[in-house]
Amino acid sequence: MDIFKNALDLLGQSENAPAVASYLQSLGIGQPIARPPRDERGTNVEVIAQPQIELFFTRASELPQAERFAKGELVLASFFIHPAEPGGAMEGMPLGIDMAWTRAQARARLGEPEWTSKGNLKNDRWLLEDKRVLLCFTSDEQRIRQVAVSQVFA
Repeated sequence: MDIFKNALDLLGQSENAPAVASYLQSLGIGQPIARPPRDERGTNVEVIAQPQIELFFTRASELPQAERFAKGELVLASFFIHPAEPGGAMEGMPLGIDMAWTRAQARARLGEPEWTSKGNLKNDRWLLEDKRVLLCFTSDEQRIRQVAVSQVFA
């Protein structure tokens, strides 16, 4: 699905960028995007027409290069992929990720993670160029249950 590739390509861009506005419209998301409560850094946008993806916009004022954006703007910072069931096949996964990977397969393909959870959570995170990728695995580590991809702002 192009919804994942498009989200990947648009990370780090303003809600007001024409490509982001067009993408949101294609997903049935109206603008302006609801602003986060005063004491929160960002807002999640659920995509009713495409429940397998969720978007996260952060306040531009929270970013290292906030001056690049207009006052009050939101920036697409992350997106989350939720398969209908853990490990379920999904077309067009970003960065070559396969939801059917086991934790061992993910590490074999992506290398050692920069961070790994301890205890009951089964999560690994990688830094891939300017993107941070978090894979959340089932408790038996045999399937991916969620993917989060975030822009690294420097």
